[in-house]
Amino acid sequence: MKLYGIAAAARTGKTTLAKHLRAQLIRNGHKCEIIHLADTLKELLNRTIGQEIGIDFFNIEGQQKEDCRFIMISVANYLRQQTQGTYFIKSLLTKIRKLNNDDITVIVPDLRFDEYQNDERYYIQHYGFFDFFYREEIPPANSFEQKNNALLKQKASNIIPLPPIDSPAYSLLIETIASKIAEFPHKTLDIN
Repeated sequence: MKLYGIAAAARTGKTTLAKHLRAQLIRNGHKCEIIHLADTLKELLNRTIGQEIGIDFFNIEGQQKEDCRFIMISVANYLRQQTQGTYFIKSLLTKIRKLNNDDITVIVPDLRFDEYQNDERYYIQHYGFFDFFYREEIPPANSFEQKNNALLKQKASNIIPLPPIDSPAYSLLIETIASKIAEFPHKTLDIN
């Protein structure tokens, strides 16, 4: 089992990057899955208020996503505070356990927090590594992101400017990161 985390500001292209990395790893003969930490939050919000207000939190974009961001941040922060940062990691570990595959790389494209001792960043670095990506033209979406991005940058394996997706530099970046992930040793996931 390997974990690779992607940290970056909202709207930087984390999920797109993860999809390209997954495709490259699979082309190179590796097993790979993408698991978003935020999916647990979206599932919870859909079960509770999503149906009441007619919003599917998995399919919001543009202004609607911006309008719902406060709700998502507030609920996520509450859950993280109540569990000292482990709420989303416990869900991630449960999803990894269901994969039942020791020879797989899991890409987590929404690493956002490093506030508690056993927070997201701790687990990603314990079982793998993460890189921080940035685009100069994309500032942090809110004060929580600004604070945590600064913490994550300090502990990232690499801080990498993200080139335009249609550039040769982007393709080279995908190949380089996929090679680094492939070189990283598998670890037994202790998730009992």
